[in-house]
Amino acid sequence: MENALQKVDGEQPAGMQRRSLLKACGLGIGAGAALLAGCTKRETPAVGAGPAGAAAGSLLDKWLKTKKAVLGFEFGSPPMQFRDSTTKQPTGYTVELVKAMFHDLSPDITVEFVEMPFGQLVAAVQSRKVDMIEPITNLPSRALNGWFTAFPAAYHSVFCLVNKDSKLKSADDLNKLGVKFALLQGTSQEAVAKVTFPNAQILAFPGVPEALNEVGSGRADATIQSLYTAINAIRNGQPLKVLGSDPLYVDSASFYIPEGDIRTLTWMNNWLSYSAAHGSMQTLWEKWVVNDAKKYNLPSVAVGAGGGLIKTS
Repeated sequence: MENALQKVDGEQPAGMQRRSLLKACGLGIGAGAALLAGCTKRETPAVGAGPAGAAAGSLLDKWLKTKKAVLGFEFGSPPMQFRDSTTKQPTGYTVELVKAMFHDLSPDITVEFVEMPFGQLVAAVQSRKVDMIEPITNLPSRALNGWFTAFPAAYHSVFCLVNKDSKLKSADDLNKLGVKFALLQGTSQEAVAKVTFPNAQILAFPGVPEALNEVGSGRADATIQSLYTAINAIRNGQPLKVLGSDPLYVDSASFYIPEGDIRTLTWMNNWLSYSAAHGSMQTLWEKWVVNDAKKYNLPSVAVGAGGGLIKTS
């Protein structure tokens, strides 16, 4: 039986080798790394237990019983997740992906999106304000108090952006005293920059626009941003350019749920694996991301069978 996403016709293209990964970034792109990070804990809590109260069973059972799922999302990252300019309704790659997943779980489940700033997403899961959140990078530090799906929901090529008039030639020029990075606070990009460019100064900002403006104005030398942010910045006329032709590295983004919920985690991993093997995730990626990536000559990769990377631009 096919799932709710359209199956790809024909063969999938071969996966792309992950070139230009910085050794110091320390991000495990293999899907199994996320599961190991999430399950290595001092003590496994009762399923459903948390700040909200006593054990209440799995989220999966809750969703099937109440016919409602409450998800934390930020909607400022087109084409991944944003609000349609006409309908004002949530849309984008991750929105369609999560709706398809819940449709396959039970067609009568209503998905309620709770909009919040990116920096509040992880805490919202840990405090049980929401059931789960949009796919985010599976940082080991985040896995200390929550569980990531072992199977990725998306791969994000990550680029270094500099001022369009910058004299910097490559990433090797960035790890120097006096170089300033402007980054979104609490992101994997901030974590990677601190390890990869220890000699540079890291400036953290509450929003992506502030970080981009710092570089565009010349007050900072560089910023590290995902593919879709780089595309949006260039398309919107920001005085920025991509440093080099290859990604700085590739991030693995996974759904994030409260720790201890093995039943829900197992079902979600199975659904993601099945959808990727049948080409559904690649089809969705091509619908929302690939055309713009090709337009701006930026490499992108989709999630393929077994969690492999499929070159799409």
